[in-house]
Amino acid sequence: MSAPTVPRVLMLHGYTQNADIFRKRLSALRKTCGKAIEFVFVDAPIVLYPADLAETFGTAAPSTDDASSSGGLAALGAAEATAATDDPKLTPRAWWKANAARTKADGMDESVVWLRDLLKEQKFDGIFGFSQGAAMAVILAGLLERPEVYPQFLVDGQAPHPPFKFCVSVSGFEPAGEIPAALFTSPINTPTLHVIGKNDVVVAEERSRKALDLTTNGRVEWHDGGAPLYRVHLTVSAHECRSHSPGHFVPSKANWRNFFKAYLLDPLGDVPGPGPHAAISAWRREIRTAIVSTREKTPQGRVEAFTRTLIEIAKQAVIGSYCPRPVADIEMASAMMRWDKDYLRAQYQCLATQWTTGPETLGSHKALCARALPVVVVASPALANIRLKA
Repeated sequence: MSAPTVPRVLMLHGYTQNADIFRKRLSALRKTCGKAIEFVFVDAPIVLYPADLAETFGTAAPSTDDASSSGGLAALGAAEATAATDDPKLTPRAWWKANAARTKADGMDESVVWLRDLLKEQKFDGIFGFSQGAAMAVILAGLLERPEVYPQFLVDGQAPHPPFKFCVSVSGFEPAGEIPAALFTSPINTPTLHVIGKNDVVVAEERSRKALDLTTNGRVEWHDGGAPLYRVHLTVSAHECRSHSPGHFVPSKANWRNFFKAYLLDPLGDVPGPGPHAAISAWRREIRTAIVSTREKTPQGRVEAFTRTLIEIAKQAVIGSYCPRPVADIEMASAMMRWDKDYLRAQYQCLATQWTTGPETLGSHKALCARALPVVVVASPALANIRLKA
């Protein structure tokens, strides 16, 4: 009996990081995965110089100990990086050069060609990116599906590599530039795990949510984003620097490490989320599946599906404790169905009206929903004055 194939995952670091820094950041995950998964970390081809960093942050180039600023290298997860060094392990790199307004993507074409050549030589099961690397990971996954949109990516008229089996985007965002504009005229199909930091100060949650529109076969998980403590050696004299990066990092607590391992080994499987209770995670997966299946329905069908989803959230909030965080789960439903908050509030109103009138479609749910409504509407103070008929 042959041994199972070990998945190979291409790892793309964030802006101002490099392969060595990203590898160290994920040391706990690599230890958890052991020999079950092969992680391949690569350096982005673009080296960042002080002038590049100054343009990115719209001011003087940040210092490595600027941990309190969202623009500092520490906040980007690259506290030890410095543009004033010849040490490749400390050199800040990027997949493209950005400006403060995020309207530029200089060098993205160079990185795409570099990755094309890598994919010609090596095979990977999937790709995992963080921050700018996450955006590049989604771009690369899309180009393997639609290589014709960027002819320079073609090799002998074909994609250089089969489509990835999965893509993991941590703190990703919708990138600017000509290549993404041509590629994302419609969402891509590669199964994609989106991990969003609710307290991310570098790639804000709202900005990460926009990346959900780039994929059709997506899953989203949130992390709270408590600041990890990094201890790094900045010089050979072993000067230590502690740096916080609030919300902007790959979550590394045990539940997240185990979740990532399970997902990377079986990205199409029924993998429980990183939440503390398996029953809650299983229920949320059912909700996600129901939501995804409604995306192509008519607007009325989507409203009805959303109504049923909120009813289920309310029901479990009352009877099963599967929904200890109804606000968060409603936010999940909203994000996955790509509805903005104003539309979400409108659907709350629609749901509340149905509960008030008690149509036959709700039937036995009415009394239960009446008890659950105060739990659900805490997400929308504007609905606090709603009253149900006896």
